[in-house]
Amino acid sequence: MNIFKKLSEKKPKGKLGKKMGKKMGIIYVALVACLGTTYVANAQQYNSKFIEGTIINGVDAGEKTVDEVEAAYAKAIANYSLTLEFRGGSTETIKGADIDLTYKPGSEVSDLLTSQNPFSWIMGAFGGTRTLTANIPVTYNKSKLRKMITTWPELFPKNETESENATLVAGDDNLFEIQSEVKGTKADRDKLIDAIEKAISEDRSELDLDTADGVYENPTILSTDKELKKQMEDLNDFLSQTVTYEMSDGSERVLDASTMKDWISQPDALHPYCYIDTSRLQMEVNNWIASVAADDDNYGNSRSFKSTNYGTVQVPTEAVHGHALDQTTMAQETYNALAAHTSLKKKVTYSVYEDDKDPQFGGSYVEVDVSSQEVYVYQNYECVYSTDVVTGNESTTPTPSGVWEIYYREKDASLTGEMKSDGTPSYISHVKYWMAFHEGYGLHDAWWRYGEFGGDIYEGNGSHGCVNLPESAAEEIWNLTDYGTPVIVFRA
Repeated sequence: MNIFKKLSEKKPKGKLGKKMGKKMGIIYVALVACLGTTYVANAQQYNSKFIEGTIINGVDAGEKTVDEVEAAYAKAIANYSLTLEFRGGSTETIKGADIDLTYKPGSEVSDLLTSQNPFSWIMGAFGGTRTLTANIPVTYNKSKLRKMITTWPELFPKNETESENATLVAGDDNLFEIQSEVKGTKADRDKLIDAIEKAISEDRSELDLDTADGVYENPTILSTDKELKKQMEDLNDFLSQTVTYEMSDGSERVLDASTMKDWISQPDALHPYCYIDTSRLQMEVNNWIASVAADDDNYGNSRSFKSTNYGTVQVPTEAVHGHALDQTTMAQETYNALAAHTSLKKKVTYSVYEDDKDPQFGGSYVEVDVSSQEVYVYQNYECVYSTDVVTGNESTTPTPSGVWEIYYREKDASLTGEMKSDGTPSYISHVKYWMAFHEGYGLHDAWWRYGEFGGDIYEGNGSHGCVNLPESAAEEIWNLTDYGTPVIVFRA
């Protein structure tokens, strides 16, 4: 039965009741005074030692004095080791003995004791714990530590890699996609030493260098960067445009992402993301138009000719022929379209166009193919006759390439060479058919060849520059041609 409850329920009456109440009050005050004296007495002892349940840097300091805690630290330091985890997962271990690690007592532990509230001893008495951290002063041989880290393979220059920002790269479709950042493994040596010192002072057994302050340089642009994604979308919109020029021969030249992706400038000191440099864009466009012109322009002292054996060839001429693209106009309209992210399709623009629209010279002509040592006679665009020939000696008296025409014809002619010092010609050759086409060069029969024509005779035993024909061939060509008949001489 709770006497205090009973007394509260029914107070005694009279003098007897008053006496009993007074006695109980005296007992209650005495009890509280006794407990308080005991609590204060217990608290006073914790002015010189740590409350039970106190942990400092992993060391049990409960019920220990400052000297006892420092002794525990000195013992722990003797067996201390620190394991470092590098990026990539490899580890290295530093033993205290390897770097002459020694505990250096200071005021850190005593300061913690001073800041302790001794009256909180009751919490420790009932199983409570209090974990504290202090920078425990230690000394070590810095030279040994620096020498030690030079032996770690993770810090060999050949094994270290630089961090790389997330960036844009062209994919299989020539459009840009985000390439994720790369965390490098190149460590800052000074920051590494700082991190090791801090870990040792905190009595830590492990140190993850990936999370240590400043040891590794981290990428500044991540694959989740919103601005990087926006730049990718803008560049892909640019690359999605095409420029198509329709050429005079019916073909097309197309500028698309396969070429333009290489025009995108990479990040630099002023631009953290891939970007379009307008000056470079203009230059690249100019170069592309120039490449189109280089393939298409033929303006100058040459003409296109559709040969029998080699397709279209360029034959030098004395007159100017051909066409040339208006590169300035085309480059500007191409740049304007791309800068506005719009496609363009149109016919090429020429600055000059003086093409001979019939590269077959009206369909009737004599073709002298020096490379094949053949002569072909065409009439109305059809080959009506062909023969093997011997042209001029290539190393000394080559037959001149060009677009010529028969300007003189004679039967039973005598051909003479250059005059010698005695006033006589170097040679006199009688021919039955003589058809001159350029400055004394012509087509004629050559009886002295005894039927040997074609092949590579001309390379070492060629003519003085004329086109030597079998007699029957000379007669046939005489009958098929006339004054003004074009003579096309070329080398493939």
